[in-house]
This record gives sequence, structure tokens and C-alpha cells, in this order.
Amino acid sequence: GFNLSAVRAAASDALNRAATSDTWERASRAASELSARAAAAKTAAKERLARDTATGGGGPVLPTSQPPLTPAQSEAAFSNLLSQATVPLEALRRLCFIDGVPDGVASTPRLRALAWKLLLGYLPPDRAEWPSHLRSQRALYAAWRQELTVDPRRPPDDAAAVGGEAMCLASGASQPLEEAGLDHPLADQTGSAWREWHADEDLRSEIQKDVDRTMPEYMFFSREQPTGRTHAATIARVLFVYAKLNPGIRYVQGMNELVAPIYYAFCAEIESDSSLRDAVAAFTDGAGQEGYEGGGAGAAGGP
Repeated sequence: GFNLSAVRAAASDALNRAATSDTWERASRAASELSARAAAAKTAAKERLARDTATGGGGPVLPTSQPPLTPAQSEAAFSNLLSQATVPLEALRRLCFIDGVPDGVASTPRLRALAWKLLLGYLPPDRAEWPSHLRSQRALYAAWRQELTVDPRRPPDDAAAVGGEAMCLASGASQPLEEAGLDHPLADQTGSAWREWHADEDLRSEIQKDVDRTMPEYMFFSREQPTGRTHAATIARVLFVYAKLNPGIRYVQGMNELVAPIYYAFCAEIESDSSLRDAVAAFTDGAGQEGYEGGGAGAAGGP
């Protein structure tokens, strides 16, 4: 009555259960260790933050059982860091990581926008450099928008177009570029402005499809509202400029979701301060009707 197959099956089942149980136990222990390490890292970060923000560095470590900062205390901590002549980026990074920018205080829009700009490297730590840096960044963005926007209908009256015609003639052609067919709407030759324009339109269409689906549940981005359409157009232009400047990367689906919260934070800052709205009008289409790519003034500039 000895059944070798049944014994083998029972032994295999027992081994599988043992292996599964052992794997589960090891995974559970690893998860516990990771959780403990994360808690220890957060505690150490709070201790360093206490030294940097409360005592200026090198002071006594505050008890780890200290309750979270109130919105007013957090606002004061952020304001203290951001008002220094050279903003300590590591302390700012830790403060953002531990408590985040406080909500519900008057300075929330400004603090959040400045934190983004500094930690993303858009603003230098030296506050004295902010005004000149912002001016140069706005001017650079305006130049990029103009340079990267191809208009095949524009008469070839600039130096580049004249130079292009001269090159065409010098190479043996008997006609200027547009007469040779390079600027015909259906032209597909390298160097055709129409060919580049069609490629740009395809890129814009790809970007716009994603931008139109960006956070529609929020009124700020709703395409059913005029302001929502304005913000969508602005985000699309930012992504288009980035794609043209980085042909090896171009646009990748999901970039709109990365730009949207940053753009919202910058807009919230501008909306909270009328002086900033006036400052960006010259850098937007229609005197401020096309979003806020130009950014704010003083200590608060946009992308």
C-alpha cells in the first residue's frame, strides 16, 4: 500500500509551505528594518533642523518628542531662512521635507514659490543676485520663444534669409530658396521653413493633447473656463520651448503633470501680489492675458 508518488507530492507541498513562510518572515523583517531606518532618518533630520533654524547651528539638540510646528511657527522658520543674504539650501530642503510649506497663512504663495525656485536651481542662493538673474532669465525665455517659433509666411527680409538665398545661389542654383520650392507649403526638403513648421505643429499637437487633460478637476486648469484655457496655452508653450531646446529628449508624455503644479505655485504667488502682476505683463501675450511665463518681480520670478 506504499504510494511513492503521494509521498513525493506531500514532501514537495511541505517544502513549498516552509519556503513561503520563510520568505514572508524575511520580507517582514526587512520591512520592519526599513521602517525603523526611515524613522531614525527623520528624527536625525529634525535634530539638524533644530540646530540650524532655532540656534543658528551648533546649538543643543531639541527633544525629539517636540510637537510639529504650528503654521505660524513654520512660517517664521521659512521666513528666517529665505530672508538671509545667502539662503542655506540644505536647511531649506530639510524644512520642506519635514514639515512642508505651511498652508493657510498670508505668505503661503510666496514661500511655496520661492522654495520651488531655489530648490530647482532657478534662483541662486545669493539674494542680491535675484533681480538681475530674473531679468536675464525672462529676456532669455522671450528670445527663445521668438527664435524657436517658425513662421514660413514671414517675408525673407532678415539677414538669415538673405544669407540663405545667397548660399543657394552660390551653390549653383539659379533661383532663391522660395522660388526653388524649398518654402512651398508641401516642400519636404531639408532647410524648408514649411517642413520645420509642419514638424512643429505635430509637436504642438502632441503636447496639447496631454495639456488638455491636465488636472481637469481643478477649476484653475479647467478648459471650460477662459482662464483655464489661458493656463493650458502657457504650459503648452513652456513644454514646446523645452522640447525644441532639447531635441534629444523632446516632449515625453507626463511632462505636463510635472510642470502643472510648479506653474500653479508661481501663478498663486503672482495672483497674491498686484505688483508682480504688473511686472510680468510685458513678458506675456496680450498684456498678461496668456499666463505667467515671464514670472514675477523682485524676489519672485516665474519660469
